[in-house]
Amino acid sequence: MGKNNWYIILLLFFLSSCDFFLPKKESREDIVKKEWEKLNQHEVEQPPLFTNCKNEPKETLEICFSNTITTHIEQFLSDYTVVLKEATQDTVWVSIIIDKEGGITYKDFEPPAFLEKQIPNFKTLLTESLLSLPEVKPGHVRGTTVTTQYRLPILIKVD
Repeated sequence: MGKNNWYIILLLFFLSSCDFFLPKKESREDIVKKEWEKLNQHEVEQPPLFTNCKNEPKETLEICFSNTITTHIEQFLSDYTVVLKEATQDTVWVSIIIDKEGGITYKDFEPPAFLEKQIPNFKTLLTESLLSLPEVKPGHVRGTTVTTQYRLPILIKVD
């Protein structure tokens, strides 16, 4: 090969490799996307808050949240007379969703068949108690309101 061919090859190498030496600029969207992926989507910095939990220490906010729901459901159901024919102990799992605006919804659930047989309106009563929960402020991650989901156990125990 001639001397001119080496100069052309060397020139092409430098022209094509210049991009490797330039710092890459990331767009704002790319940075936000990377940070969002790093963030653990299952951890909420501040859980949803009921007004009675407002003055609680940060460490007990989630406990206060779940206790408020449990107490509300217990009080709601205590207004109704429920008679079971046999002793039982079971758990109904209910998924509650608190959206970015503080709206409370729930995913459909199925009570155990024996419970549905003995208390035909149990699902309706539990649904009404969930829909009558007090106002809640949404959870936060890095100062941004987020939708959160909780899976709550409803323990049914009759001796």
